[in-house]
Amino acid sequence: MRNCFHLLAALVAVNFLATNNARALSPDDLPPPFDEEIYLIERYWTWLKSEVNAPLSVSWPKIEIEPLPKTVRMAFVFPTEAAPWQETRIVISPRSVDRAAGPDRLAVIGELAHEVVHYILVLSENGWNADADVLRNDRPHHCDHEFMRLSRKVSHFIWEVYHSNDAVRSVHRMVDLACWRDGHTIADDRGR
Repeated sequence: MRNCFHLLAALVAVNFLATNNARALSPDDLPPPFDEEIYLIERYWTWLKSEVNAPLSVSWPKIEIEPLPKTVRMAFVFPTEAAPWQETRIVISPRSVDRAAGPDRLAVIGELAHEVVHYILVLSENGWNADADVLRNDRPHHCDHEFMRLSRKVSHFIWEVYHSNDAVRSVHRMVDLACWRDGHTIADDRGR
């Protein structure tokens, strides 16, 4: 009887995923060494999609390793009016890959989550159509309180796995610094 219940539950899950075009992340979706954190990243991705009410069919972004300017660790790029040839993807610098292979792994996971939030918010602004010829980004993200909240949340998932106060602080510092670099301070953005 117990085996029948497990079989039925598995069939329901498979049917649900097939019906909704949802697919779990696999290590193939992440370049090494990020693939070693598939459990943490999958949990965050599932939470993020639910939090922004994304359709289940929204897929994980393509990730590529490419050289970036020295001051840029990662970037979310997408086709715009000015650059319609761009492909929607997250680009990670080789330097960040090296950092992720070392003691900064959890901080780099936070940086990846930051780019994933850019991705999902841009998709939400464009009717969840990742294949559009041009995607619009009508609101600045870095100092947007919702963007900051969604980006910081990865620290919760990191804490659940690693219990690292340093990693949590690193994620929060990175989110605050991104806003500051955009020419705002968090206090200014709150009207203080």
